[in-house]
Amino acid sequence: MNKKDKSPEEYIDFVQAYIHQHYYEYISLNELADILYISRPYLSKLFKQVIGKSFKEYLVMYRLARAEHMLLNTNQSVKEIADSVGYNDYAHFSKLFKQKYGLSPTHYKTTN
Repeated sequence: MNKKDKSPEEYIDFVQAYIHQHYYEYISLNELADILYISRPYLSKLFKQVIGKSFKEYLVMYRLARAEHMLLNTNQSVKEIADSVGYNDYAHFSKLFKQKYGLSPTHYKTTN
């Protein structure tokens, strides 16, 4: 992506699109800043200004929303879903999911 004449929104649109396409992979703000040829602190600041959440908060939110959708609409196991949304540590995934939705992923799947 060429740095010249890019608005803050264009940078953030790129980051959001990247997250939406690669949420199941390891994604770092440093990596995205390198792709965009801007500094990590600047990208972090832009993201927070434009989106209102930090990069990490947004990434977690997006991954958990994808997991919720998969829990409700697939027959995959909870462990498979955790893996497929970028969490190879099931305990960490379960903890984040419970913080957001108030139920463990397994309980959420069985009650919905």
